[in-house]
Amino acid sequence: MKTLARTAWAWALLLLAIGSWALVVWSVQAIDVMATEQQSVLDASIDQQAKDTTSARLRSLIADTAEQRARLAEYTHLDIVDAAKRIEAAGNPVKVDLHVRDAGLEAQQGATRNRSVQTFRFSVEGDGTFTQLMNTATLLQSLPFPVQIVQFELTGEPIDPDKPTPKNPQWHATFRLRIFTTAPIPS
Repeated sequence: MKTLARTAWAWALLLLAIGSWALVVWSVQAIDVMATEQQSVLDASIDQQAKDTTSARLRSLIADTAEQRARLAEYTHLDIVDAAKRIEAAGNPVKVDLHVRDAGLEAQQGATRNRSVQTFRFSVEGDGTFTQLMNTATLLQSLPFPVQIVQFELTGEPIDPDKPTPKNPQWHATFRLRIFTTAPIPS
């Protein structure tokens, strides 16, 4: 009977040891699952905080730049006829008659271009001295709207060796201009 009691106690202690180890393994897994959940909650919280901060910065930037954006919109909302008149008048201070010879809407390049900004091209010609035409180019670049001189051709009269060189030889200039506008342009 003593052997039976010892065997029963041995089996009971073995079962108790196995149960204890099972409890330890289960506890470790539960702690690992809880730690993983806490980490994911922490990561989500950090991501949300970053999104909130970015959103707050963007709202602040929008509020802070309202005046500049309004000025930019006013600066780029340009009537094409008014632009042509200003381009032709740009040569007046240096006594150069400018004439718009060709004008047209440029095709949009690329699918990602901003459709609200349109590009209009002008071909402008004028005659004068070299200095007058160079000053005209400077004046064209400083017009009060977004303008870009894409091409500038300057041609002079051929020099005749049999005739005396004139004091102020005449030159002919052709300017290819590009302006940017947000005004609607009929196609």
